[in-house]
Amino acid sequence: MLVGLASLDPPTNHVLTFLHRPADFATVLSVVVTLAGGIAYYRLPLTQYPPVTPPTVRVRCTYPGASADVVAQSVAAPSSSRSTASKT
Repeated sequence: MLVGLASLDPPTNHVLTFLHRPADFATVLSVVVTLAGGIAYYRLPLTQYPPVTPPTVRVRCTYPGASADVVAQSVAAPSSSRSTASKT
């Protein structure tokens, strides 16, 4: 038997195991955090929050004699660009 093999035995203390193998520590830690997040997700009390509906804007216009392209260029495009600009 070689003399140096006794020092290659894995340590019995868990702290020393994680110090010698940091990838194992990272794996165990990520599994614990993932499990805690999964448990917390199902325990969230969502009933106390009110139902949220996104705001809607309806525009109605009448251009007698105008084609659909004219209405799209004169009403829909400017109002669409204004509504997306107000989000930023």
